[in-house]
Amino acid sequence: MGRSSKYKSKMLEKIEVKQIRLLMDLKNKLEGLICICQESIKKIESEGIKGYYSGDHDCTKYAEMAHKLSNELSILNFWKIEIEKDFKN
Repeated sequence: MGRSSKYKSKMLEKIEVKQIRLLMDLKNKLEGLICICQESIKKIESEGIKGYYSGDHDCTKYAEMAHKLSNELSILNFWKIEIEKDFKN
């Protein structure tokens, strides 16, 4: 295995480790979003218009974090593909 091949492998391994960590974080945030949404639906069903509904709801926080993580995963995937293309040439 040549030096550039070792370098490529090491770079791709680092990207994959980061992707796995981000993917687990994304799953966690989406599960949190589902939980918050289910709680809100139960509140709507039990309290209706008499309930207090916050304008600063946690679903926004979870959705924004999930969006950010998805974007980071997309960028890492792009770089992974670019590195593979670059080393093929």
